[in-house]
Amino acid sequence: MDRPSPLDERVLQVFGALGESVVLPKGMALRLGGQGHVPRYVSEYLLAQRPRETAIAAIEDYLRSHHPLPRERNLWRHRLVQEGSLRIVDRLEVTVDVEDGSYVGRIASLDLKVRLDPALAEDHAGLLAGGLWGRIDLAWQPVAEGVPATLVRDFQPVQAHARLEPFLEGRSYFSAEGWIDLLLTSAGYDPVHLGLGLAADAALRRKLLLLMRLAPLAEGSLHLLELGPKNTGKTYLARNVSQDAFVISGGAVTPANLFVHLTTGRPGLLAQRRLLAFDEIARLHLGGAEVAAALKDFLESGQFSRGRHEFSSDCSVVLLGNIDVEGDLPSRRYRHLCEPLPEELRDSAFLDRLHAFLPGWELPKLEPASFATGFGFVSDYFGEVLIALRDLPFAAEMDDLLRRHPPAPGMTRRDAVAVTRSAEALLKLIYPNGPTGDQEVLQAILTLAGELRQRIHDQLCRIAPGEFQPRRVGFQGVPQTAARDLEPAGPARVRTLAMAAGECLHLDRDAGAEAGGRLLRVEASLLATGRGLRSEGRLPPVAAEAERIAYSFLLANQRLLRLGQTGLEGRAVALQVAGGTVQDGPSLALPALLALVSALRGEAYLQSVVAAGESTLHGHLATPADILGRVGALRDTAPGVLVLGPLAENALQEVEHLLRSWRIVAAPTLAEAILALRA
Repeated sequence: MDRPSPLDERVLQVFGALGESVVLPKGMALRLGGQGHVPRYVSEYLLAQRPRETAIAAIEDYLRSHHPLPRERNLWRHRLVQEGSLRIVDRLEVTVDVEDGSYVGRIASLDLKVRLDPALAEDHAGLLAGGLWGRIDLAWQPVAEGVPATLVRDFQPVQAHARLEPFLEGRSYFSAEGWIDLLLTSAGYDPVHLGLGLAADAALRRKLLLLMRLAPLAEGSLHLLELGPKNTGKTYLARNVSQDAFVISGGAVTPANLFVHLTTGRPGLLAQRRLLAFDEIARLHLGGAEVAAALKDFLESGQFSRGRHEFSSDCSVVLLGNIDVEGDLPSRRYRHLCEPLPEELRDSAFLDRLHAFLPGWELPKLEPASFATGFGFVSDYFGEVLIALRDLPFAAEMDDLLRRHPPAPGMTRRDAVAVTRSAEALLKLIYPNGPTGDQEVLQAILTLAGELRQRIHDQLCRIAPGEFQPRRVGFQGVPQTAARDLEPAGPARVRTLAMAAGECLHLDRDAGAEAGGRLLRVEASLLATGRGLRSEGRLPPVAAEAERIAYSFLLANQRLLRLGQTGLEGRAVALQVAGGTVQDGPSLALPALLALVSALRGEAYLQSVVAAGESTLHGHLATPADILGRVGALRDTAPGVLVLGPLAENALQEVEHLLRSWRIVAAPTLAEAILALRA
């Protein structure tokens, strides 16, 4: 091993003096090949028992001979039956049968049910709370049908029982910068490599972003979204730091495995784990509205019920996915940054319940130099400490902080909860003994907590502009972030792309009010390949027909509409309605046409354009009869242009009175509406 760095020497001095075997050289752990088949917190536990260079080969051999691989399942089961006993290293999870009082365990790699003495479960309570990794001594004997034939004779956990005291005492011997580097090293990152080529403030920001990946472990019910390019390590920590974390990679999610199994009453992952990460979020299928609604309720309250079963949990939910980038920013083709999520999660009510949006595009791709080689906390100890931080008394420290830096005025309760929860998680990680005088780091933490929620809010302004208005989210008395992707919500910029895009807002009927309106976003895209109209998502038949009328009119009247040589012939165009289900399908024709024109011209309207108008095939417009009730939805929004069909004089005057700062265009035909809007 190379000569220890000053940080390594400090770590050995402090934690060696405390008499705790909680640190090890991470470079040795990297060379431990067996960790590919077990979580890192297991392999590092074994390594910490004898941290010598010669131990690596011995531990690799030990794991090969004691940890069953799924493809070898029948071979190990054969050995158990033939030899009558077996010792393995694996995860054991135990449930209690309340009918007969038996304790039944399951070893997933062997697909094997086992019996065990209740005393073992009492000695190792984690077996009953999601399961533990450990050394398992098994004995086999033929018994009556229906009773597991295999008995667990002994179980020894291979993960540490964390004592928080050494962690707290050791913190007092480090500066904030040194402690941050120790946390990152413990998580597996090389802190020196992370800061190469960056100014001090930029390096600190990058390190805090990486620590935010640990925050949902250290703070209960902290719900985070991270989108970024491939190979930036989005799931690495969730898989390798703590046995209380679980990763679901794409695919379908059922109410039984997420919440509770109705037949057995067995609680699902949200009740069993402290962190649940959904990876490959674009491929996730929640299995219907029931699951999406229940998950949305859980994000808000920490509670869920199914059938007669009710549970509460402080499990943090993390959504992880890929996003296309151009350089170091998300691709400009996205209308909002939540587009990579499945449609059922792009709901504004769901997104508003998330506390932070981590910009994964700012984090470097993993390469050999990215991984730590210096001394850090053993992963199993580190993971247990992170969970223990949840119960660390911190209310007085947060109250004092909020007196000095209260939330910005105008924020909602959800905004305030989000920024406070993110800030508290980072503060517990960096200042577990309470914030000190490191004002630069403290301000960076508060600024980042505000930014991560600001990014959520800005996307909500784009997705549901009638409901969410631009405002600052964060803490008073700290700098506001200058992140380039945090642009004020509003019309999209003109972009030079293979795919041109346009949009218009549809002033729809609000089915939840007797006489009210709501805004839906109509998005149009000219595609580089294909031809004809594509209607994305599910629309009522009358709404789909309105889109077809708009497209057909545009196709037949390009010269009349002065659209030049742009041309739709031989091109494919896509239309999508975002923000909810269309209630007034016929009046979607006018906003659909305006969105198509914007896309065809390759430029956004200078102001937000809102429209509602039913059209005939020949382009004659009619205004919805309840338009006076609908325009009330615009009174608290930023002024723009309202485009309608013809209105009676008194009705037009009333609309103008209600929307004093708006430009009102009332046109008898689709063509006149487009030409008037361009004027």
